[in-house]
Amino acid sequence: MELPVVVQQALGDNAPGVSFRSVSQIDTGHLLRMVLLSDDQGNLQAICRRNDMLDLEALNKRLGRDLRMMQRREQVRVRQKAGLQELPALPSLTGWPTVVDRRVDELEAVALELGEQDLGLMMPAEDFRQLTAKAARHDFAVDTANISVNLDNHAADRDQLHSAIKRFTGLRIQQRLEDTLELPPLPETAQRIIHLRVNPNAVMGDLVDVVESDPSLAAQVVSWASSSFYAAAGQVRSVHDAVSRVLGFDLVMNLAMGLALGRALKHPKDHPDGYVDYWQQAIWQAQSAGILA
Repeated sequence: MELPVVVQQALGDNAPGVSFRSVSQIDTGHLLRMVLLSDDQGNLQAICRRNDMLDLEALNKRLGRDLRMMQRREQVRVRQKAGLQELPALPSLTGWPTVVDRRVDELEAVALELGEQDLGLMMPAEDFRQLTAKAARHDFAVDTANISVNLDNHAADRDQLHSAIKRFTGLRIQQRLEDTLELPPLPETAQRIIHLRVNPNAVMGDLVDVVESDPSLAAQVVSWASSSFYAAAGQVRSVHDAVSRVLGFDLVMNLAMGLALGRALKHPKDHPDGYVDYWQQAIWQAQSAGILA
């Protein structure tokens, strides 16, 4: 089998010394995995034996960081960028800082899953140590065989279960929020209006320039000012007329902000029965007041 180009490049001079085997024929104690982590300081990849559990709390304590599992969509982007279905435990595939669990260095040989046709790549442990020479070494993985199981004190089962659920639930909620609540980038018009709102020296001309730069917003403002609700004297011919003679600086600022944000921030379709979102209420009120047709 021919290795993907990115994998060949990551192996470098060690590529000729590798061999292929079916994953089912490889001792699971030799298989490695690479875990993608991130925090506000950046990305990091941790390499450990596949069946070991990653002790993230211990790793964060050693590194003085607040690392968490990288969000699923970000992991997908990393794999797509590399052109691979799965990332084998080769640090140079991403170029990120790397930490290797010390138990990996105790192996005589290591195996890397390729994610293609259930194949694994075998290499001597010394070759792998050369590939990860720049990586830091720490104890951050736990052998599952060493995890104690409560077989005697059954009365403590309920307390242990509740404790585990409590910790898992909090982490799971945080992950789901991070995965689902992604705010879209604000439109340029909304950003300019926000800057005006926080600028104590902003004048009417600044707001008129922002509104006039967005044709649909300008037409809407003129339409509001021309509505029978305001009964403006004379015809409203421009945004300047609408702001200066009819609506005023603050009202146009608020209406423009609501309209600009309403285009980007859409409520989910699977909302509760009977739920009416803020923007729909605002439209109904504007229609009832004769501001909107």
